[in-house]
Amino acid sequence: MEIIAKTCSTNCYGIRGYHGSCCRIEERNWIMGPVPDAAEVLQKLQKRNPDLVWEDCFVDYEEGSAAYPEREVWQHRENYPAMRINPTTTACVFYNESVRGCSIYAERSVTCREFICGFLKSEMISQSALLQL
Repeated sequence: MEIIAKTCSTNCYGIRGYHGSCCRIEERNWIMGPVPDAAEVLQKLQKRNPDLVWEDCFVDYEEGSAAYPEREVWQHRENYPAMRINPTTTACVFYNESVRGCSIYAERSVTCREFICGFLKSEMISQSALLQL
């Protein structure tokens, strides 16, 4: 776990000082979805903040495909619902820049819990190989 946390918060994609690429759309054809457990995630979040509604957390196909018409992956219904994006930072609305991590970590979706980028996979394999020496 320590390898993952350090890599993701300080060395994302092997770029020193970079963080949170999986939580941002940036300039690539990327979407944080589909989120199959959106309803469950919303219920968990509403325990902390009863005023939250679905639209605060997630984007549906109609909204997402219209918001990002130039991004092919946003044009496919099967990629929704997706996590809502903060238009100012192009990061997930729950990504906390200050702490370089997810502000809803304990309640995050299965999509986020199970995602491991290619760079992190290679780091984990390298560390595993070193531990076996």
